[in-house]
Amino acid sequence: MDLRAVLRVTSCPAGLSSNAAREIAVRDETHLIGELAKRPRTRDPSLLLRRDDGGYLLTAVKGGSALLVFNPVTRTGHSVSASKSPRFQAEADEDYFEFDVGGIPTPVPRDRCIPVDAMTRLVVHYFRDGALPD
Repeated sequence: MDLRAVLRVTSCPAGLSSNAAREIAVRDETHLIGELAKRPRTRDPSLLLRRDDGGYLLTAVKGGSALLVFNPVTRTGHSVSASKSPRFQAEADEDYFEFDVGGIPTPVPRDRCIPVDAMTRLVVHYFRDGALPD
């Protein structure tokens, strides 16, 4: 499967359902990097990168922090997110960072906040190779 042909970038303007999202085909890595770079300056700083098989990457950006969630097509339906400290356990309000995802304030455990450049590298790798790095 050629991901370049099937990957879509969906950006949901604040207050609109995902059905009203703008969907565009990503032409190449440069186009993808440009779309990711625009996120902090848009009303909705999140992107959903969707494949025809139903798998997707969800990204969100706030300041220098990014969120990256991978949801493969599996029988378990479990998603995975990038983490700076996988053993971290959020216990108090200050252990969370709030991202705007699809116009909805979304608290995320702070260990899930990764640098924007790391998120960009992971998304480009996924786009180019069809999978996350090992």
